[in-house]
Amino acid sequence: MKVIKFGGTSIGTVERFINVVNIIKNKCEEDKIIVVLSAIGGITDELINAVYYASEKNNNYLKIAEKIKSVHFDFLNKLIREPIKEQIITVIEKIITELFIKLQGLYQKNNVSPKDKDSIISLGEYLSNNLLVGALKSIGLEAKFFDSKNFIRTDSTFGEANVNFHLTNKLIAESFRDIDRTIIPVVNGFVGSDEQGNVTTLGRSGSDYTAAIIGAALKADIVEIWTDVNGVLSADPKIVENTFPIKELDYNEVAEIASFGAKVIFPKSMEPLQKQNIPMVILNSFNPKDKGTVVRNKSSESSDIRVVTSMKNLSLVMLEKQNSKESLGILIRLLKILSKHKLTYLLNGGTILQQSMGIHHFVVSFITSSLTVEKLIKEVQNEFEYELKSSIISKIRVLNNVAIISVFVGNKYRHSTNIRRIFETLSNNKIKVHLFFHRSSIEDISLVVDQKNEEAAINLIHNELFFEEIKKLEANVA
Repeated sequence: MKVIKFGGTSIGTVERFINVVNIIKNKCEEDKIIVVLSAIGGITDELINAVYYASEKNNNYLKIAEKIKSVHFDFLNKLIREPIKEQIITVIEKIITELFIKLQGLYQKNNVSPKDKDSIISLGEYLSNNLLVGALKSIGLEAKFFDSKNFIRTDSTFGEANVNFHLTNKLIAESFRDIDRTIIPVVNGFVGSDEQGNVTTLGRSGSDYTAAIIGAALKADIVEIWTDVNGVLSADPKIVENTFPIKELDYNEVAEIASFGAKVIFPKSMEPLQKQNIPMVILNSFNPKDKGTVVRNKSSESSDIRVVTSMKNLSLVMLEKQNSKESLGILIRLLKILSKHKLTYLLNGGTILQQSMGIHHFVVSFITSSLTVEKLIKEVQNEFEYELKSSIISKIRVLNNVAIISVFVGNKYRHSTNIRRIFETLSNNKIKVHLFFHRSSIEDISLVVDQKNEEAAINLIHNELFFEEIKKLEANVA
């Protein structure tokens, strides 16, 4: 059995939607499948905008709701045939009516709760999933909508809910126990519910997570994540032209590169599959014949990962001392502040911490989102008010508008010359490196540069380190 998930870009136009229907048709002939589907590309953002306008008592929310209605009825009219069409029209009209009622309710309220927001932005998945059921039935396939709020149980952390796996696994097993082989279950990704029955969402890109949760609970043979690129690439193709695909990765490797900006898959989605030793394959819905990238628990310790990633809209904060006395105490107090704000990892708007010591100089640096840095700095200044006044800490410096470039070379390609080559390449092109750090987990090298140099730095590093792979790619194309 396979669980196959399609993202919003894969169904972003009527033509793409039809392409997904054909992929599903071919897949269900090969094996028993469960389909997980996101909202149509751009619809979740539109719903978020509608929530914002309604909460601000701006009538633009009505225009957005009308646009959402128009888009889905356009898809419906082009995808679905009679007599199925009338059934789906009834369902879509009901969901659209619910959208208008909820938005009008927000318009009347003085404030919008995260619970209100989740109940509205989840409607994009309800719309797209019912369109898919209708489209599949229109070509003679048996399909049935399975509402994930009925079996993915979460806490009440609206916007990024935490899954109760003990209860969720039990409910999934019950929900899919007696499904006939000829029926294709269609599941709305991104959505769950708390103990009170309130709709919750699993975070942006949470449909990946939904597919993984279901795949792990049912012990699927594989989970397929269908997106708009040929698996995991060596860099962001929107930034680097001559990227190449990575055929196979370990779950830990994918977690690392995702944490440092690679737009691969929703990081949480790997956890349940990794525990059950179920492979995941990342495929391109625009190029179904490509084999994509397989992610699994590898037995080999020799990694050949070769990826460059980046994260921007960051700030670099540096606490400077003239000597290393009391440095440990300062470091512990700083970590408490970062922990209090749950800034434990850069992926969640958190931090990367670095400390350096000279004979008479001590610096603690951390990197955080530019959106949170101002509030954070005030708290750091309050915590270390005495140290600043008495010059135990000489100053706190903040460098805004920086980006992190991370280079993953894998231990198979471990070589100290890689670091030298990176610095020489950037120096020759007059790109300053503000901070450098290196970890040995999967041989990743990270540097902080000015954000204005982000794209140039990525291209320079990618072309310098992966020259041989690029040449092979160009030769195959020729």
